[in-house]
Amino acid sequence: MQQHDCSPLSDFIEYPGSEMLSRSQDFYILVKHCHSVRSFSDRAVDKQVIENCLKAAGTAPSGANHQPWHFVAVSSRNKLESKQNITNEGFMKVVLVKSG
Repeated sequence: MQQHDCSPLSDFIEYPGSEMLSRSQDFYILVKHCHSVRSFSDRAVDKQVIENCLKAAGTAPSGANHQPWHFVAVSSRNKLESKQNITNEGFMKVVLVKSG
């Protein structure tokens, strides 16, 4: 296994115990309302919203912090169909997005 240098997080904040409890409860309330959506819309989504979502997704923790994923936002059905063989192989996840 490849060795990796460890570096402390420059923006790490250690909260007092009572604040950790309060923040953890607030976080739980937030995430318990999250769910998968399998209902899709033709409504346009602003390109900056898509970019912000992709940036947030790219910060998700992974093994050895390698982030071994790729994101592709596709804005047309034709482009999506040309990527279909790639997604079937599991190399990337493609999301069809109508940006406005």
